[in-house]
Amino acid sequence: MTGPGAPTGEAARPNRHREAVEAALAAATDGRVRLADAFHRLFAVADEGGWQGRAASDWRRQAEQARTATLGTVDAFADACRRSLAGQPEWVPADDPRARHPGPALPAGGR
Repeated sequence: MTGPGAPTGEAARPNRHREAVEAALAAATDGRVRLADAFHRLFAVADEGGWQGRAASDWRRQAEQARTATLGTVDAFADACRRSLAGQPEWVPADDPRARHPGPALPAGGR
């Protein structure tokens, strides 16, 4: 067993579940930044006045709703990841299911 904070003894293994949740949180955080930037650029172009009238107003309202829903969903996912991490130890016993690498996913039916 090596690495910072590694417990002594042969029985402890890294918590693979925690590692997967950390990776998911990092991807969600990066994705949220990219999504927010894309929406910002979209609204900046719209604010330049290239499209006006009722259709533009309707589009803007729907795009704002989409932004709110999209970023809200990513935020909720990130919060769920943080809550999961709060309850996960960094190290687990060797016989704990969280110590095993999940391996490749199987298709439906396990074939």
